[in-house]
This record gives sequence, structure tokens and C-alpha cells, in this order.
Amino acid sequence: MDERLRKLEREARDGDPAQRARYLLECVRAGRFERGRLQLAAYLGDPGARQALGEDAPIIPRDLALWIDGLAAWENVEVVARSCAALCRMTVEFWRDMDPTDECGALSLLTRFEVWILAPCEVTNERLIAAAVPVWQTQRETKLPPLGAATTALLASASLARDEGRALKKLLWEELGQGLQTQRLLTDPARRAAIAVRECLGRSMGPDPDAAIRAAIARELIPWVLGEGDPLRG
Repeated sequence: MDERLRKLEREARDGDPAQRARYLLECVRAGRFERGRLQLAAYLGDPGARQALGEDAPIIPRDLALWIDGLAAWENVEVVARSCAALCRMTVEFWRDMDPTDECGALSLLTRFEVWILAPCEVTNERLIAAAVPVWQTQRETKLPPLGAATTALLASASLARDEGRALKKLLWEELGQGLQTQRLLTDPARRAAIAVRECLGRSMGPDPDAAIRAAIARELIPWVLGEGDPLRG
């Protein structure tokens, strides 16, 4: 990183959107990341990214479902998968209260899913499937729609990726009985996860659950998109 970029990065840490905008534009100029990532950060609501783009900043839909669907414009499976993980992570305390020993395996499933995002391969794919089946079976036996919706969202987003996803599609279609036949957009799994979060948590998220859901996705994606850290890596 050249000295100018370091100086701008230090200045951007003060929290001033104008300083952050200058830093982000310099990152694009220096090739640190592509302009498309800056546009995604702006869509997610990052003030500095929006100021950097000015009139070219993407419109942010007020409707949550439309906003999630808008992520499809970047045609990036990992954006969807990370959004699903962030949303399902919002329910961790809910499941810990309901199932302290993780007998149903919901928390283990989320962990396996996050590992798959970081290292998608045959091994992590098989482990994800192995963790998903008992969770789905528990949902069917106990009639817990949020758990089933979250499980399907995780699996559906995973099944969209490369060749390893074929086994997951088979699982969804033949064993779980809820495949991707009705999927309209790349972002459908994230929308399902948002619905699951609403059903799980409701007003416990505060007076505006949709705003809480947006914030969770933004916190997950913005640092990763702009190369400022990876929430999945801690």
C-alpha cells in the first residue's frame, strides 16, 4: 500500500464519511478492489461509499424483500450465502434458549455452513449435508417453521454454487421435499432466511425488525466487500 493510501486510511478511521469516501475512491484507483464492490457497499448503506459515488450511488429500496432481491444484481453466490449466514446467526440466542445442548443441531448446522462458505469443497459440502438432515427431521417432527425455513435457506444458498452443489440439490429435491423449482432469483434463499428471522424473533429485534435485518446483512457484508475484515473469520 502506498503512503497516500495509508494516510487516507488513517484519516478515514475518524468516522467522517467525506474522508472515508476519499479513501474508498483511492482504493478503487489503486486497484485494491473493483468499483463494483464500492457500488455494493453503497447499496448496503455504507455512508462513505454512498458519498464516494454521489449521484451514481444505487437506489436503496425501502421494502426489505426488494432490497434483498436487489443483491442479485451483483451475481455473486457468496453475497447470498453470507447474507443467509448473517440472518441465521441472528437466531443463535433464540435457539440456545430453546435447545441449550443443541440437540437438534441447528447451531452446528450454522457452523458447518460458515465453514463451507470459507472453503467450499467436497468435504465441507458433505459435512454440511450431514448436519442439515437431522435438523430438517427435527423441524418436521416438532413443527418449528423458523428452523425449517432457516435450514432450507442455508441449503438452498449452498446448492447454488459450483458442482459441489449437485448433492445439495438432490437432497433438497428428493429428501427434504422442498427444492429450488420455485426459485425466481439468486437471492431467494436470503429472503427465506429473512422470513425465518422474523418468525423466530419478531419484536424482540426492536421496533423495526426489517431495519435490524438490513443492519445484520450490512455488518456481515460491508467489511468483506471492502477488504476491511471478514466477520466469518472472527
